[in-house]
Amino acid sequence: FTGVESPTIVTTLTTPNASRKADDYFAQGFLEVGVGLNYELRVILASSWDEGTQRLTLTLNAALEKTIVGDQVQLIPGCDGTAATCISKFDNYLNYFAFLFVPIQNPTISSTQNDVASGGKK
Repeated sequence: FTGVESPTIVTTLTTPNASRKADDYFAQGFLEVGVGLNYELRVILASSWDEGTQRLTLTLNAALEKTIVGDQVQLIPGCDGTAATCISKFDNYLNYFAFLFVPIQNPTISSTQNDVASGGKK
């Protein structure tokens, strides 16, 4: 998809603590808007807050099909799956179930090499 840009929404939030969110705070999260047949869900690829204009810019994985002017939206912050984010962003380390110390190479699996000779398979 060369040359295709992700859709971007620039919005003014009514959330009192929106200005405290760092850039990409909502990245890998979700935007929800509407109800019933008008419900839409999009993945947030990037986010940035402009303190001067009090506006939040969201880059979404796909354009919204409905107009959201005046609609209430829910922004769900994203998680990169790290313990540090679980602690600092969500204060939820007790429920963190990822594997912290998985080695890059599995020591129980030995490496193998397949050689192909004369067009045959081994």
